[in-house]
Amino acid sequence: MRYVLGLDGGGSKLLCVIADETGRMIGSSLAGPTNSSYNTPEEIELSITSVISEILANHNIARQDVSIVYGALPADGQLSISTITKNLHDGVKVNLCGEYVLSLFGAIQEDYGAVVQAGTGSFAHIRTPKTEITVGGWGPILGDEGSGYYIGKNALMACVRMADELGIFTILQERILTYCKQVKMRDLCTLIYATPSNKQSTLIASLCPIVGKAAAEGDKVAIDILEDAAEMLFMQASSVLKLPDVEARFPLTVAGGVWKTNPLLFNCFSTKIKQLFPQIDLRYPLFEPVIGGVLLGLRDLGFPVKAKIEELKHHFSAYSISADLFQ
Repeated sequence: MRYVLGLDGGGSKLLCVIADETGRMIGSSLAGPTNSSYNTPEEIELSITSVISEILANHNIARQDVSIVYGALPADGQLSISTITKNLHDGVKVNLCGEYVLSLFGAIQEDYGAVVQAGTGSFAHIRTPKTEITVGGWGPILGDEGSGYYIGKNALMACVRMADELGIFTILQERILTYCKQVKMRDLCTLIYATPSNKQSTLIASLCPIVGKAAAEGDKVAIDILEDAAEMLFMQASSVLKLPDVEARFPLTVAGGVWKTNPLLFNCFSTKIKQLFPQIDLRYPLFEPVIGGVLLGLRDLGFPVKAKIEELKHHFSAYSISADLFQ
């Protein structure tokens, strides 16, 4: 039996999913972050080694039986490939690609299209038969508008303004203090600045679900933050969709955990897309990005991914995305 691995790494974690050549999901494993901007080569190597060794051991799979690996890791490519190969075998086919490749194929099983990614960071990417362009993805200091970090930071700023009596009341302050186990905003400020730089973005982005819940309860500040984030993500999307070779029914989808925060985010985004780009085919994502890597590997093995998509929905239900999250 041959197996394929999908790897999806980032600033907070590395997720691995393994499937056999019949399209059946075998299992998954999780390890630490793999971002060269924040993590040392030793930390990245440890995360990759841990995630692969754990999944093989847990399911009694010989390393020689893994045929293909598709991965998206914001880490040094040579380091990633050598570590993957060392933990598998010299003959394994390793394909490292951009996050957008896994996101796009996982979401809509297409090689060409546009995807707006909103996780800890954010970007928009488009791939056509003629062009490939990325907008955004500049990191928390220079960009990441509309991302989990962006939403979390705006929530913190609203709480600070409330503490200084410069802004309106928001339930976000109490919720965030409780979540971070702090009593006062000054204490929370100390905690944030004392957090190592490689973990600050993750901490701030983790506040995003709190904003989503507050918005669902009608908190005006939270609603304004999400509407602003939707505008930022729309601006990134509109930049890539203006390409001259974007034709009618060109597919656009979304990826990343931020889209699950609250349906308001996607609804505001989709409304703007439909108004300015009525010819675009905006689709709900079907699977998480990591499954995009698995599906690409299965396709390379000759598995008819599109023809058996309903079967795959069942096999990978743990990583499928419900359309209800966007409605």
